Amino acid sequence: MTSSHASENPTLNRSQHVKYWLRCLKTHLPTLYQSNDSTRMTLAFFIISALDILNALHTHTSDEERKAYVAWIYRCQHPNGGFRGFTGADLGSSRTEQNKCWDPANLAATYFALAALMVLEDDLQGVRVAECLCWLRHLQRADGSFGEARMAQGQVSGGSDVRFCYCAAGVRWILRQREPSAIGIDHEDIDIKKLSKFILSLQTFEGGLGNSPFHEAQAGWTYCGIGTLKFLGKLPTSSRDNLDVDNMSIDAEVPGFIESLTHWLVSRQTSDIQRGGDFDVLDEEATLAAQRPDPDLKVQSAVISPSAFLHSATPTAPFLSESFSWAGFNGRCNKESDTCYSFWAGGSLAILSKIHLINFNANDRYLLEKTQHMIGGFGKMPGDPPDGEVLRTEELMASQPRILFIDAYDSFSNNIIALLETSLNAEITKIYIDSKIANLSVFLEPFAAVICGPGPGNPGNGADVGIFRDIWKVESPEIVPVLGICLGFQSLVLEFGGSVQRLSYGRHGIETCVTTSSTSIFKGLSTVNAVQYHSLHATMGRNASQHEDLRSLWRPFESCPELLPLAWEMGLGHEGAVSIGTNTHPILMAVKHTTKPYYGIQFHPESVCSQPNAAQVVANWWDASKAWLKLHKPTKLATTRPESPITYLEHASEPLDDSTDGHSEGSSLHTPPTPLSSLSEPPSPVPPQELLSMSIELGCLTVPRICRALRLEAGEFVLLDSEMKPTPSLGESSIVGIVEPSTLRILYSIGTDFVTVQAGPHRTQITLEGEVNDIFAYLKVFMAKHEITNHSDRAFCGGLVGYITYEACLETIGISAAGQENRPDIHFAFVKKSIVVDHRKRMLHIQSLTGHDDMESDGWVKRTTQLLSTFGVLEHGTCPQEKETESMISEVQSHQPSKSRYQSKISQCQEHIRAGESYELCLSDQTVINIKTSNSSCPTSWSRYLRLRETNPAPFAAFLRLGTLTLLSTSPERFMSWTRFEYCPPSTEGEQSETASTCQFRPIKGTVSKKRMTAEGETLHVSKEEATVLLSVVKERAENLMIVDLIRHDLYSVVSSWDVQVKALMAVEEYETVYQLVSVIEGRLFKYFQPSSEIKHGPRHRQCSNKNGIDVLAASLPPGSMTGAPKLRSCQLLQGIEHHQPRSIYSGILGYMCVSGKGDFSVVIRSVFKWDEGNSKDEELWRIGAGGAVTGLSTEEGEWNEMLAKLKSTLGGFAFGM
Repeated sequence: MTSSHASENPTLNRSQHVKYWLRCLKTHLPTLYQSNDSTRMTLAFFIISALDILNALHTHTSDEERKAYVAWIYRCQHPNGGFRGFTGADLGSSRTEQNKCWDPANLAATYFALAALMVLEDDLQGVRVAECLCWLRHLQRADGSFGEARMAQGQVSGGSDVRFCYCAAGVRWILRQREPSAIGIDHEDIDIKKLSKFILSLQTFEGGLGNSPFHEAQAGWTYCGIGTLKFLGKLPTSSRDNLDVDNMSIDAEVPGFIESLTHWLVSRQTSDIQRGGDFDVLDEEATLAAQRPDPDLKVQSAVISPSAFLHSATPTAPFLSESFSWAGFNGRCNKESDTCYSFWAGGSLAILSKIHLINFNANDRYLLEKTQHMIGGFGKMPGDPPDGEVLRTEELMASQPRILFIDAYDSFSNNIIALLETSLNAEITKIYIDSKIANLSVFLEPFAAVICGPGPGNPGNGADVGIFRDIWKVESPEIVPVLGICLGFQSLVLEFGGSVQRLSYGRHGIETCVTTSSTSIFKGLSTVNAVQYHSLHATMGRNASQHEDLRSLWRPFESCPELLPLAWEMGLGHEGAVSIGTNTHPILMAVKHTTKPYYGIQFHPESVCSQPNAAQVVANWWDASKAWLKLHKPTKLATTRPESPITYLEHASEPLDDSTDGHSEGSSLHTPPTPLSSLSEPPSPVPPQELLSMSIELGCLTVPRICRALRLEAGEFVLLDSEMKPTPSLGESSIVGIVEPSTLRILYSIGTDFVTVQAGPHRTQITLEGEVNDIFAYLKVFMAKHEITNHSDRAFCGGLVGYITYEACLETIGISAAGQENRPDIHFAFVKKSIVVDHRKRMLHIQSLTGHDDMESDGWVKRTTQLLSTFGVLEHGTCPQEKETESMISEVQSHQPSKSRYQSKISQCQEHIRAGESYELCLSDQTVINIKTSNSSCPTSWSRYLRLRETNPAPFAAFLRLGTLTLLSTSPERFMSWTRFEYCPPSTEGEQSETASTCQFRPIKGTVSKKRMTAEGETLHVSKEEATVLLSVVKERAENLMIVDLIRHDLYSVVSSWDVQVKALMAVEEYETVYQLVSVIEGRLFKYFQPSSEIKHGPRHRQCSNKNGIDVLAASLPPGSMTGAPKLRSCQLLQGIEHHQPRSIYSGILGYMCVSGKGDFSVVIRSVFKWDEGNSKDEELWRIGAGGAVTGLSTEEGEWNEMLAKLKSTLGGFAFGM
């Protein structure tokens, strides 16, 4: 039964609706639909899209289930084009050529199949596009209409039905989004002109559209008719006086068409719900008269419809008596309200941009009080059981205000989106400044407001602001509230008469106090403490003076009469003023347009160091926007999504790709790759694995002794070494990974579309395609197939260990770099045998991943345990170490960066920063070390590593010899770690239990050497207290803050807006030669989360998805601490400044992905590396990378000294100075 009582605030019973649709999907359909085999595709679409509308599809179905739904849809595909309504009659051996015709493709099923695939996020690569479009063309009749199916003899079945016209136009629109010439369909199109004329011929004297010519108008047919025209791009406008249907151009404007259609649709809203009454009793006159057209409106003199009234006045919203609190829609004259027509009529008005004419409050009450069913779903009419046909009405109920965010390729954009989602309870849609939008006014229809975000560049440069300029030029009545932030703010000021100048001192990552007018969006806020990221500033035609009457600062300037100043940074008295300099005049911080709902702020309210009053400004802006919308566009506060698939598809925008694809022709030299299926099977079957291990006390064993006992020094192996600086929750364990000739390896080179899997002499190249279209997707699938369940709590149980070069990191953000032949950019070894040293508990774990009856692994674990037990007893004293003699120093040549060249690069960085192109640039350079190895006493790579780890102990030290790379690292910096998914109890009542994985980042930015030289040449030790003072200056804090905000942005691209936290901000940590500022940022991923019915619907609430730490890893590269911000523009600039010199493994990452589900990677800094290529037995070439973050506050001398300090700390491992 339905709920018939009126409530003060009726609500959508979301949880019941979700349960109802899940029952339909996973258990039993309602009785009415159980025998409808031929329409299973239609039912599937309605069920799947209902769950999607309720934001429940991904939270209540697994990846495997959704893939199964996709597979079922494709099984319904007809080989000659189109889809059936079900998989077809299973006739087995009785199937003949004659009875094949019993299961032809159906046009409606084809449309619903494609729509369902899109809801399920399928890429449509499995659709037979050419065949489908050819089949579609043959369904068109001579009058332009479409039939339903094509029978065996080629005849078209089904009447001239507008519903099939809609499905045909929709199928065509979806499939022709790909380049037509690429699929060979240039000459296979339907007759658009005939179809358009057919639709126009369906309009009746009332104004609505019938199912075919001379049929009564009905709302569902009307929706299909105007939907068809919308799909075709032929929806007419309404200002021409003459119309010749036979000879007209379909692009012509059709007088009266829209007006009469709109009048008819608006008049469908009615409060009549009587069942079985006398339908001849007209309520239509009262409904029409209630519209009360404005008598002063000019009446058109020439119309084509017999109904002069319907065409004479501008349509207005219906007048409803206060005695009626609800009013639904009927489908045609003299009928009672019917739930489905809330969508058909409402969706039609949305396509016509007339949805504001609906009385939403009355319609909401009708749906929620009269037809919402207690078990979920909606009845067609009051008292009816739930009906699948009316699910689309839920779309009108499940919505929140929708805000469009335009991203100028900034590295803080996702932080702003998170702020909006968590504080405004709004749905955010993000596009980019160079997105292709054919009609901006139409595109903006679903959005209640727009935000023009921050970004690099100059607002005077069209390429830097893109469609920002178009936003400011939108004319009434399409205007919506807009907030410009930073670059968006500057663009607003420039558009309305202002100018943009360089600041005397840049303000990137600077915390300042802003003085406000205490009005408008700053109501109740006399000052705002916020972070600034800009080196350009907007002026109102001239710079304000600190000496002029302060009252004049709050009035429009002569050159910008339409802009009202709301906030200024006076440049005096704020923290750090002495350090960063004071400007000679106030800096404009916020404005509002005097007549349009346009606002702008220069500061960044989303920064982790901005105070809550900065975020309050955004909340105030939304309050002001809602007040404006309530007055001018009230329906935008009630709807979020576009009201139909048409509007959704029409609004899909495509960012421009300004980068090359990076694919080289080198792959043609190799064996042709083998395709990878959508779920990518590994090169050989993966038998079930479990962890076999034995543990002993560490005793006097050390990491070097363990490696010596196993004789690992000379061959390939990997060591992740925290022994010299074990740190709680950071580096408490060391991992020795055994790499054997038979060890499986995964290799990838940038610019290729395949991954190489090697095990012993066997190599297989696997094409990256479909869902597994990049190396990280492959790694994720690989690890999922090798995951074990009997893992322990130790740091590592086995898995992939290896590295990712900086150039491979660049590829993840679309920057192509030159690859290095025979040097894989990504190389992981699948380590089955390993030794984990627990330094805190002083335990040693010898372990191996083993399959069923794997006697070899069992034997290795026992033999190694016995060996290390014996070795630990026999070995005493320090581990023998090869010594470098004084004579060896003369055998080493160092080619370091020249001071003048490095400082020139610093100068280039600062010029880009002053020009607004970047906030921070992490510059680096390389030192090349040439070592003569002909002397038999020359230290080995292993002995050099042992010295390096002693002189520069670090929690993420590593020795790696993998393939042709040898890496000696003493990195202090964790890039990212993630935990396995573990149980966590519900945080609030009503939530299900869930599992969560925590992803952690620990960027290091801000460095002070532990030794300093006095003017007299005396060397002094710097204490931690002194370092804390030195690192608290504005420059050092700004360096760290920019990277923290950047990492938050990266995390938010995968983790929900509610689940990112900064655990530590700019803490001072001590290392062997330096003190550094370290921050800790964490994000949490959840599985099996089900929101309770009380939780508000939100676009990015926690969802049950297949995202894990590997997804976060891929989204966060390259490490922000090695690039600067904004990341994309900064990396592009650094490529040029560094003359495209490969950084190689330096600035990349090193670490592991464990079969237990966790992972840990460090940033490759304080490291030395060599590739075997180019070396000989008499000579080795080693490289050391070093650098620092250049900001607007940097000095050339200071940055040079910082680079040298980092370089010296690494050079010590080679036993010579500079």
